[in-house]
Amino acid sequence: MLTLTALAVAAVYVLVVAVVAIVLVQRRRRLPAADRPSPGPLLGLLIGAVLVAPVVWGVATLATAGIADLLTSIRG
Repeated sequence: MLTLTALAVAAVYVLVVAVVAIVLVQRRRRLPAADRPSPGPLLGLLIGAVLVAPVVWGVATLATAGIADLLTSIRG
């Protein structure tokens, strides 16, 4: 159950990154071709976000496990 919770947190993270990417790409497309900035920073942001996703999953796993242990110790 804890792994599923952590996986859900990571999935939400990936969805948020995807929405931000879509918004940034749409804003970029609205500009005239001559005024468009290089796609380098946007591509770097997306690659960085994808590389950070496993870290988010790991932190979520540790956090949910810690919360579960804390609640167990309070009850027992």
